[in-house]
Amino acid sequence: MKKKYLSSLLIIVMFSSGVYAQDYKGVIKSYLEENFQQLELLQDDVDEWIVTNEVYSKRSNITHVYVQQAHNGIPVFGAIANFAMKDNKVLFSSNKFISNLSKNINSSNPNSTPSYAIEKAATELNLGKTDLICVVEYNDVNEYIFSKSGISQENIPVNLVYQPTEDGSIKLAWNVTIHQLDGKHWWNVRIDTSTGEVLDKNDYNVSCNFHVEKNALAVQSIKKQSILKKEAAIVKPGEQYNVFALPVESPNFGPRSVVTDPHDISASPFGWHDIDGVEGAEYTITRGNNVYAQEDVNGDDGFGSAPDGTATLNFNFALDSNQQPLSYQDASLTNLFYANNVMHDIWFQYGFDQAAGSFQTNNY
Repeated sequence: MKKKYLSSLLIIVMFSSGVYAQDYKGVIKSYLEENFQQLELLQDDVDEWIVTNEVYSKRSNITHVYVQQAHNGIPVFGAIANFAMKDNKVLFSSNKFISNLSKNINSSNPNSTPSYAIEKAATELNLGKTDLICVVEYNDVNEYIFSKSGISQENIPVNLVYQPTEDGSIKLAWNVTIHQLDGKHWWNVRIDTSTGEVLDKNDYNVSCNFHVEKNALAVQSIKKQSILKKEAAIVKPGEQYNVFALPVESPNFGPRSVVTDPHDISASPFGWHDIDGVEGAEYTITRGNNVYAQEDVNGDDGFGSAPDGTATLNFNFALDSNQQPLSYQDASLTNLFYANNVMHDIWFQYGFDQAAGSFQTNNY
C-alpha cells in the first residue's frame, strides 16, 4: 500500500488553493482590530498575518479563510486563525494567535545556516550521514529547497518560522521537512537558529494502534469464521467490492460483505474507476478519479501492483488473517480503495468538493 497516500491527503487538505484570499483581507483586518481584546490579544499581535488558504463551501455558501500570524515577515508556527465569511462579514472565527508575541520573540535574525539545520535534523532523527547539501531553489530570504542530501526521498524544504515553546518564549527556528528514505516517517522539525536545539517535531505519516476491549474480542471470536471465509465471487452488474463496509470499523467489529455500486452519484457520478467523464471505466484495477490504491512493499514510493477486478469490476479476493499480510494483499488494497473513495464521497456532501481542494483527477 502507498504509505505516501495519507500524508499527501493531509497536505492537500492543509494547502489547497487560496486564489481569492485578497478579497477578504480588509474584512479580516477590521475584525481583528475591533476584537483583539476579546480574543485576549494585543494590538500588535494582529498587525501582521498571512493568508494561507481559502475554501468555499457550496453547501453552506460560506468561505473559510485561514490566516497565519507573522512577525517581520516570518510566520509563527501553529498560530492559525480561521474565519467563516459570508456577504463580506465574519460569521465565526477560531483563533490560535500568540498573545504578546513581539515581547517573547528572542531574535529576528538567524545565527546559523539552513544547511546546518538539515545536518542537525539528520542527527536528531538518526538518518545517517548527509551527502553534499546544495540549494536547488531559492524563493526569498526565508525559504529554500535543498537537495535530497542522501537522507530524504524528496528535496528538502527549509524556511524560517517562529516556534512557540512551553516556557512561553518564541524562538526563531529553521523549519525542515524530510521524507526519510524508508518511507516510514515524513518529518517536520524545528531547529533553533541560535543553539541548534530541536525545539519540536511532527510526523506527517500517521500510525494507529488499536485497543480492543474484551467484549470486542468476544464479538471477534463469534464472527471469526465469517471473517476468514473465502467468499465465492458474486457476479452482479456494476462495481463490486468485498470489504469491511461502513459502519464496520475494522475486522474486530464485523465481517466483510460484498457491496455493489457504493459510489455517490453526486460526488463520483461515473463511478470510482472513471477519469474521463464518459460512461465506462478506464481502469479495472483499484484506480480511478479519486484514488489509486497500490502496494509499496519495497518502500520506494514507486508504482506497485494493484488488484484487478477484470472487466466485470468484481473485486472479491480471499482473506485469511491467519496468514501473512502479503497473502491477502489484494483484499487489503481493495479495502483501502473502498475506504478512501467512501471518504471522498461523504466529505463531498459537506463542502469538500473540487473547489475546496478535494482529491480527484477530473473535476467533470
